Amino acid sequence: MPHALLRCLPELNVKLAQAAIACTKNEALEESERRYRSLSEMLPEMICETDLEGNLTYANRFAIEKMGYTQEDILKGMNVFSMFPPQERVQAKENFLLSLYEDNLKPREYNIIKKDGETFAGAVYTKKIEQNGKVTGIRGVMLDITDRKNHEKELKQNSERLELALLGGDAGLWDWNIQTGSVYFSDRWCSMLGYGRNDIAPHVSSWEKLLHPEDKGMVNKALKQHLSGKTSLYRTEHRVKTKQGSYKWVLDTGRVTEWDQNGLPLRAVGTHIDVTWRKENEVLLEQNLQQQEILSKISLILNSLDDIDLKLNDALKDLCRFAHLSRAYMFVDDNEDNVSFNLFEWFDPEIIARNQSFSFIDYDKVPSLQKTIFTEGGVFCDNVKKLPEDLNQMLKDRNVLSIIMLPLFF
Repeated sequence: MPHALLRCLPELNVKLAQAAIACTKNEALEESERRYRSLSEMLPEMICETDLEGNLTYANRFAIEKMGYTQEDILKGMNVFSMFPPQERVQAKENFLLSLYEDNLKPREYNIIKKDGETFAGAVYTKKIEQNGKVTGIRGVMLDITDRKNHEKELKQNSERLELALLGGDAGLWDWNIQTGSVYFSDRWCSMLGYGRNDIAPHVSSWEKLLHPEDKGMVNKALKQHLSGKTSLYRTEHRVKTKQGSYKWVLDTGRVTEWDQNGLPLRAVGTHIDVTWRKENEVLLEQNLQQQEILSKISLILNSLDDIDLKLNDALKDLCRFAHLSRAYMFVDDNEDNVSFNLFEWFDPEIIARNQSFSFIDYDKVPSLQKTIFTEGGVFCDNVKKLPEDLNQMLKDRNVLSIIMLPLFF
């Protein structure tokens, strides 16, 4: 063997080894490609590949059949942008270019045109193809999301119908994520109380702050009972603070609509209805009924003069309890001495001390009292400071803050 050839043997061995390694790599790459193609053909999703211009270089069987094309159509040459409506092609091309340079892009939604012109909603996932460190094209997966879009449209329509129904019924809607505490309050829910949407933070704590202090215990009890599954419906009537600082009565009705795998409540939905007018009328009706009951009771017990002193004291007590008064008197005037004597009285011993009671009134010391009774038909005052000085002083000495005095006989 020539010496020159012997000197080349080491270099030749290296090249042969490199060639063998390259062949092995190519075989592995080809095997990987065959596996990918085989898997792609099995998947019930649309998978395709393009070059840098968007020309199709591969489409799996499902994609070809879904789009209504044949393998011959693909071999003749097709550009993916022809599958998008004209009004969406500019955006599709911009997203295509982004896919060449960026990773982990979110799926994009388009209307997709099939060969026969029929369209469907699709979500497209893309990833760049790299060979030897160089981008050579785009690989994409497209999902038919028509059912999902129709479902979303139906949900939106149902939501709009519900909102219109609530508006017609003058009801506000709330939707509570029980796990996070976030709450959706509808525009009507907010405006019912004088608030704008931005005035109320979308959290259950905002609602809790608006509850009347006297109603919180009752409301929380009813809510806990429903969340624990003890009641099929949450329903309370309570007061809620308005933006002006006053309170409105609302009928609050709701129900848990979602649970986790452990049966714990996840979501509840309900409504607010303003029932202030009804509640106020119920209070007035109740007061009128109580008033009629008191008057009937007094009329019955005064039919007889037996034990009249005790009966009159009981009548004064009933009147005070009904009207939330601390004391009541019946006086008789002595015109000769110009005084008025206390014949009957009742006072709340927890509020009024005996030494604050009236035994008699000397009209000479409070001339304005007799004058007011005769000229104005009585004394009606929610603040004794508004009365003439002499009358004010007499009442203040006995810790009287407001007063009603009516003559029974002239």
